[in-house]
Amino acid sequence: MIIMVHQMINPALAGNIFTVNVINRNKHFILIEAINGSGHKVTDGTGLPEKILINREDFSFKSSSKGINQDLIRELARMAFKIEKFFQYPQDIEWAVEKGKIYILQSRPLTLII
Repeated sequence: MIIMVHQMINPALAGNIFTVNVINRNKHFILIEAINGSGHKVTDGTGLPEKILINREDFSFKSSSKGINQDLIRELARMAFKIEKFFQYPQDIEWAVEKGKIYILQSRPLTLII
């Protein structure tokens, strides 16, 4: 039997990153979903996250981020790009921010057909 223990964090902001825009399957944009507090409301579908589109080439915003630090959003996009490059497949990434530090909670292959 294997037991893994994780430290609990209390995030100020959390969400998902899709390294392909899953709304229209556009490979040129990263889709970031963000919500205040824990990301479980995003992953279980009970919350309404902010959706932010970031251009993969220059990390410019296609859609605005309302009140979320743009440097943080760009850093999340850069991290997502590196994770996708490592796994060599588009990713669905869960993330959280506590006290200004980004935590990658989970990354898995996107299940949509690209």
